[in-house]
Amino acid sequence: MALEDDTVLLHPEHINVLIWAGIWLGDAQNAVLEWNFHDDVTEQWITRRLTRETADVIGQMLVDTNARAVNQEHGSDELYVYSYQPPRHHEWQIVEVLKAIDFYEYQGAQNPDWPYSDAFFFCFALRAHAIAHMPGYGTAPWHITTETAPALCSPTPNTIDGSH
Repeated sequence: MALEDDTVLLHPEHINVLIWAGIWLGDAQNAVLEWNFHDDVTEQWITRRLTRETADVIGQMLVDTNARAVNQEHGSDELYVYSYQPPRHHEWQIVEVLKAIDFYEYQGAQNPDWPYSDAFFFCFALRAHAIAHMPGYGTAPWHITTETAPALCSPTPNTIDGSH
């Protein structure tokens, strides 16, 4: 039985939700999820894009990174071939997607090259897209000065839970 802080091979549904969220958020924001990473083999920066056509490849990259972390920690040889399937549920909230990213990153961080990995930058890009889709983000001030008032001070606050 895995301990709460053990590195585990994630269920394919976890990867499905991450991929689905990236595609859905890209569609919702009219901006394909895109990130750059440095390929140590070719010594070049590579731009990746998550689309329905690249979902299998990006998902497999996420699985491979997770499997390397499990193998690193447990000395095992875990791996599976990934094929994207839309997740069973499509009602995931942004906060749940953010938590799923956090858990994936917690697993991937066991890899010595984690901060430089393709998966790290995928998570960074997905988190940025998710945050930008949160209620109130688009209308929040970009630059805060002494003249800037928080939304709670406005006549009609736009809090996440709708409270005043």
